Amino acid sequence: MSLSIAATARAAVLAGCALFAGVAGAQQPDAARPAAAQPSPAPPAAAPAATPALASSDLVGWWHTDLAYNGQHAEMYLRFAEENGKLAARVTLPEIFGWDFAVGGATVSGNTVQFTNVPMAFTYDAPSRTLNGELPKDLAPAQKIVARFNRSAAPQLPAAEKWTGARPTTEWMETMDGPVWAGLAHDAAANRVLVATDTGTVTALDARTGARAWSQKTGGKVRARPTVHGGFVYVNSDDGQLYKLDAGSGREVWHAPIDSRAAPRPDRAVFDRYGSSARIDARRVYIGSPDKNLYALDDATGKELWRAQTKDKIYATPVLHGDAIVFGSFDGFLYAVAATDGSVRWQQDTRGAISSAPAVASGRIVVGNRAFELTGRDPASGDERWRDYLWFSWIDSDITVAGDTFYVGSSDALRIHAFEGSSGKLLWRTPLGGWCWAQPAVSKDRVYAGASGNPGGVGPRRGAFAALDRKSGEVIWMYEVESTGKDWGFPASAVVAGDLVYAADVQGRVYAFRDP
Repeated sequence: MSLSIAATARAAVLAGCALFAGVAGAQQPDAARPAAAQPSPAPPAAAPAATPALASSDLVGWWHTDLAYNGQHAEMYLRFAEENGKLAARVTLPEIFGWDFAVGGATVSGNTVQFTNVPMAFTYDAPSRTLNGELPKDLAPAQKIVARFNRSAAPQLPAAEKWTGARPTTEWMETMDGPVWAGLAHDAAANRVLVATDTGTVTALDARTGARAWSQKTGGKVRARPTVHGGFVYVNSDDGQLYKLDAGSGREVWHAPIDSRAAPRPDRAVFDRYGSSARIDARRVYIGSPDKNLYALDDATGKELWRAQTKDKIYATPVLHGDAIVFGSFDGFLYAVAATDGSVRWQQDTRGAISSAPAVASGRIVVGNRAFELTGRDPASGDERWRDYLWFSWIDSDITVAGDTFYVGSSDALRIHAFEGSSGKLLWRTPLGGWCWAQPAVSKDRVYAGASGNPGGVGPRRGAFAALDRKSGEVIWMYEVESTGKDWGFPASAVVAGDLVYAADVQGRVYAFRDP
């Protein structure tokens, strides 16, 4: 192994040589003067000490930085190794439980280290013996975050552990005809749980026993939570239709087109897990569409009344606020439009795709995005009033509000968070070990949340459903499911009714849990 840059710089300094010393052009003897009158020629100026070229072997080992943004901090590690004569790179991000995962190779040009598989580069500074640069957009989508890596020891990698604490009592469990991603809904009038699957089936189950009351078929996957309102159930299907069903019998009242894209419609992207649910007022139904429009339909007939167009797909559920409809789009904008005709009241760029529903908390419109940011905004203008940052994690979870506190899951952060709605102050955050895409459910004392696992990614992920103490975030109990080798766990949002909480896993099993 060649002498490291750090050792080279240290040795040069100890020898009294400046690494980057420059010498001004020395004046040469004037040949026109008589030789006797010539001063003694000065000794030739020493050539500046050459900065040793950065070699791949100089990078081998661990590097660490403490990142800062918006008053929040996160650690990041790099590890370089020589493999088969080439430089390989690995990254550790403790904030998202990503441990020593491969990111491909790296090359050295001058003093710059360029990663080959990710758009990331750092420059080596010999005097400080650091790697310096900005995080790429993959790690900081809308932020300018400077990284300064120093040599470090290897971080301690935690071992994956199974939950050994309390488990809930399972009152009943029923298996559906396909995977369940869409959130569950509760029909309080009939005390039934509504379940929708990837096969397009919507089923009403008796909340006490799990017995099937009725089933209805749609023409596509259902990835949006059914909405129960006024004795009816509204179901958004991937066949491009919104269905209005009678809640008592499942009979179809009407279906209406809400996707103007030409058939056959492309499948949803792998990370587009959910769809927009319907929101209903006295006479209109509002729903987002992947064709970039928010639709308003007549509740009685399903006839389209108006549509508001954005620049990208809308999978986020809208929220009703006064006489306005507030919703987000994958174009990164949060919109407020008039409920009567869809005219735009305001629109604000949040700097990242919005895939989850906004919520109203303590007089603020709260919205998360895929630029890792959560913001609280003025309902009258959309102006930002506070901002929180979830390091390296999309916010794909819908928000649940209870009093002045709101609860939200996360993607790669693998955590459930509790924030103060008025200020955005973080109250607590709790890791569950898997992706917390689902909307948390809240009771008087508990927060219930699902976590999803997958064999890919940057580290082990757990598939589980958990109950947390609402004040502290402490995990009270957990129901963990075994890995299936593909997707497992609880990506569907749960629902609380009475003293039971209802959850569904991606294998199509619906559970009624009771606190132990």
